[in-house]
Amino acid sequence: MMTEKDFERIAQVFRVNHDANHYNAAGKEIAEMTRCNLIDDMCVELKAINPRFNKETFIKACNQ
Repeated sequence: MMTEKDFERIAQVFRVNHDANHYNAAGKEIAEMTRCNLIDDMCVELKAINPRFNKETFIKACNQ
């Protein structure tokens, strides 16, 4: 079973790859939408792995 440390490392990947500033306005919107969709999909999978997974905490960690 994955642990909190594993989830933190996954969130870190999303956090350090959050820079969509080099896109134009339309590209930035698409990049952010794609990122949000990826995070939502990851939450579904992580919840399946660990029923105690907290989506809100994970999303906050991804966006710090």
